[in-house]
Amino acid sequence: MAFASHAKSAVKALTWRAAAGVDTMVVGYLITGHLSSALGIVTLELFTKSFLYYLHERAWCLEPSKLPAKVKLVFAKKEMSSWASTGS
Repeated sequence: MAFASHAKSAVKALTWRAAAGVDTMVVGYLITGHLSSALGIVTLELFTKSFLYYLHERAWCLEPSKLPAKVKLVFAKKEMSSWASTGS
């Protein structure tokens, strides 16, 4: 499985935030009735959600062999639980 580079993850985060920012600005304007408030909301979200998306994207790119033991244990328990409930 090929993993995305840091640069690709960052570009995906920024392009997604640009598209989602337009939506946020429209909703913010419809709720507040003030363009300045809507722009303020979009500005704040641009930074916070881009950072969160980048972290989310990087987490999905982790190789399972590099996960901490506690995380592996959680996934193993979930797999065993779902296996037991299906009767497979």
